[in-house]
Amino acid sequence: MRSINIPTDFVLQRTRLSWSEAQYGLGRGWLDTRAMIDLAVTALEEKTDSSSLEARLAGLRENETWDVPRLVEELAKSEPEHSIEEAKRKWLCLILAWVYENRGDFDNPLAIVDEIYADFDYPEEIKRFVSYMPSPEPTSTPLYKPETPRERLVRLWKEYVDHCHNKTAETP
Repeated sequence: MRSINIPTDFVLQRTRLSWSEAQYGLGRGWLDTRAMIDLAVTALEEKTDSSSLEARLAGLRENETWDVPRLVEELAKSEPEHSIEEAKRKWLCLILAWVYENRGDFDNPLAIVDEIYADFDYPEEIKRFVSYMPSPEPTSTPLYKPETPRERLVRLWKEYVDHCHNKTAETP
């Protein structure tokens, strides 16, 4: 997949990441070291029981970012075990939402959806808006105006992003 770096503000507007989920995103380049520091600062602001590791991470200076992956790994190890599948599902939602909201910045945003579909091992839940997959859905119904195949894919993509937003907003 092409490099997609998601701003911390976007992530925090949609959900809260566990440190395991943050580590997953850092390891794939979706978040950078600055984002990890921002997440630690947010954790310190929101929690009364923040760890000393979170405080250390939040207090790193720009010339100390080399230590971020180690601190994030330690924070992830200190949490209860999280499902890798749940982390992948959350990141699938975040990435698709980010690309959807910024689709005007891409020459062919639906091609990026196709890449995401492959990179996440072809999740069944998004195949209905992958451009090269056949769709059982009609492009028009008596209640709706006819739509082009592209309009249908974008509509289905938006429906998925809206549904994901509602689901991820519920889970910390």
